[in-house]
Amino acid sequence: MTEEKLLNDNQGKNIEIYMSDIELIESEYIESLPDESLIYKSNCFNGLLLKIYQTVLVNILPKGYRNDYILLNDIFYKVYLPLCFRYNISPTIIQFCSVLTGIDNTNISDIKNGVFRNGYPVKDVNATQIVKSWYAVCESGLLSRAVNDNSIGAIFSLKSLYAYTEAPAALPDVKQDPDIVDISFLTDQGDMAELPKYDDD
Repeated sequence: MTEEKLLNDNQGKNIEIYMSDIELIESEYIESLPDESLIYKSNCFNGLLLKIYQTVLVNILPKGYRNDYILLNDIFYKVYLPLCFRYNISPTIIQFCSVLTGIDNTNISDIKNGVFRNGYPVKDVNATQIVKSWYAVCESGLLSRAVNDNSIGAIFSLKSLYAYTEAPAALPDVKQDPDIVDISFLTDQGDMAELPKYDDD
């Protein structure tokens, strides 16, 4: 295990979270599963994130950390994303907010759109840029799964969360001889028998 410090104490908050803290919880959690391969399933992965939140983050992070977007950005890029990539889980804003950090997903959506709580503009412009970068990373992960894995879930998520649309299928360019009469509207259900009959004379 490495002692790499994950969250920088550049604002005098005395934050001490190390990679070894995360790795220890990760190892213990996986060993507690009935089958270690279950960690690659979303529900079990959520359990790991929740364990990290309950054991490390909620006890170490300072009061008011949910409004500290520089700190949250460190958690997103140094804790959350590496875990997602390790277990082949597409990162999502909802998972990062609700499970790992306990922050309000609706508030994050407002920050992305430049609106702070109670309708006031964002006080820190960096917050909007930071949150937009999270959305871009999550969108990129879904797009990769949709294109490379043909994941139906990823395609659905792109449509619902990021307003993606499917391009309509191109119709074949069929050239028809003007001397040929189109009778494709006739079927074998007796249409021919119902055509009027004419005498030869």
